Amino acid sequence: MNRWLAIATYQCQIDGVPTGSIDVQVRYFRLPSPEDVQAALQGEPPHVYKNHLDQTVSWHLQQTVNIQGVSSVRSGDEVIGFIADIEDFSAWAGRPAA
Repeated sequence: MNRWLAIATYQCQIDGVPTGSIDVQVRYFRLPSPEDVQAALQGEPPHVYKNHLDQTVSWHLQQTVNIQGVSSVRSGDEVIGFIADIEDFSAWAGRPAA
């Protein structure tokens, strides 16, 4: 199998300080193995830009939540998913769970 979907979470930081925002992305890869997908995700630099206040905004990979192979898909099929609790989301956002 060489087609993969990965769910990855990215933490937002402004001037190096976590904001509590996370971006959950579903990414598609054509690579030989899930280990190659993980390496590709970890090898990407953070997305960095200046906002309207001239602050540096950056999005850092926090965790690869799931990597699943893709075979045939029919309309309406669940192709990838995950179950998380508040502690997971808090950790990904860089904040302690309440």
